[in-house]
Amino acid sequence: MLKHKALIIEDEPKIYCLVRESLKICALNVVHASTLESAEQKLHTSHFDVIVLDRMLPDGDGMNLLSVIHESARDTRVLMLTDRNDLCSRVMGLSRGADDYMGKPFQSEELAARVSALLRRTHYVQEEKICIQGFCLDLATHKVKYNDENIHLTSFEFELLYLLLRQPSHRCSRDTIEQLWPLEDLPSPSAINVLVRRLRRKMRSFPVQIQTHYGTGYELKITQ
Repeated sequence: MLKHKALIIEDEPKIYCLVRESLKICALNVVHASTLESAEQKLHTSHFDVIVLDRMLPDGDGMNLLSVIHESARDTRVLMLTDRNDLCSRVMGLSRGADDYMGKPFQSEELAARVSALLRRTHYVQEEKICIQGFCLDLATHKVKYNDENIHLTSFEFELLYLLLRQPSHRCSRDTIEQLWPLEDLPSPSAINVLVRRLRRKMRSFPVQIQTHYGTGYELKITQ
């Protein structure tokens, strides 16, 4: 389940896909940036629980982004993942603010374990429930209630509601929803439409509206 948010700063598409697949083990909603400029823009508009940062990017050294990260997001953990894995580079990265440092090539299991360890430091993984205005999502049991009334949802419907309810009145993009599917089985646009329609139908007796913003995504409104 996609519980928390990660930013992967990596310009090689194949490496990005490998990292993204690894982070699914950690139940992370993944956002991608391929340049320092794009990463800075995303850091100023979103909060991330963890960042996986490459060094050799098209517009500079990823090491230079560490100060920006710690100024704008002090509770965000940073793992540097780079070809430059000599002792001097590792010491420099850790001394300048990286929380962990891994070299390429890497094993997916180790990357996932290290990211999970970073998340444990911030206690985010201790979050078990999200309750907003009568709605309560139990992340451990996958159960949803509204004022003690059970709402029966499929796994995909639950995860979509979680994405929408985690940030009410904020738009959830179709790209974010797409990440609910495995990388090798990405959904068609109609599959996302069907999922949203099914969740709308199940929630229609409750004070909730899922609004469509054409071209940008969906927004949850609690009307009570």
